[in-house]
Amino acid sequence: MVGLGLPIFGGVLFFGGLFILIYLLLRVIKSLKEEAGERVKPRKGVRNVVLLVLALLLLIWSRLCFWTGESLRSYQIYCPDKSAAQIRVEPSEEGAGYLVYRFEDRKGKTYAHRVITQGEKCQIEAEFLSWDPWLKDLGLVPAFKAVRVNFTSLEEPSLRTVELPGADNPFWEWVKRFDTPLFFVKTRLLKTDFIDLDFDQPREILISDNKLVVKPETSTQSPDSGI
Repeated sequence: MVGLGLPIFGGVLFFGGLFILIYLLLRVIKSLKEEAGERVKPRKGVRNVVLLVLALLLLIWSRLCFWTGESLRSYQIYCPDKSAAQIRVEPSEEGAGYLVYRFEDRKGKTYAHRVITQGEKCQIEAEFLSWDPWLKDLGLVPAFKAVRVNFTSLEEPSLRTVELPGADNPFWEWVKRFDTPLFFVKTRLLKTDFIDLDFDQPREILISDNKLVVKPETSTQSPDSGI
């Protein structure tokens, strides 16, 4: 979901920090030569300390930019006028069916996750990241990712959870823990209602009113929604 803005910004920070470190190293070497030749007392290095701290901060921030960009590659961009994904139930040779979660990336390429059904009803959970609009130029826009499926049945009402690929994401846990001081991003865990697994036609998933909504049947029309 991240464009070129964030990697470019991270690269600028990295080379800025690297330039300051090289300048600081040359400055220290020059200062040592002057002190050795003139045999004077060492000068106070307050400016050197400030430059070192600034360089380290730039390198740390560049690392955070690269880490954020890598972590967000598995998220989908949220489009209010477009369905988030489709689900359907497919039969399997073993007897149990497959719940198929199908979605498209920003380039239109289709992906699918298949999990074996383990009950009569299912629920989809998705992580949602809401970024402030001023970060759009960096490629940070509202995005979401389905992370797990919960199954239940009348015989065994306890939940059986299956995690989808990419569910174990340290970035999500980090942002969720600090989303209050990080005023520019908010986290939400969206869920569908439990639905019966007795359908074999694709059903669209929409994001509406801070939750996931499964439509009864495939449709090209989506209601106005927003987060």
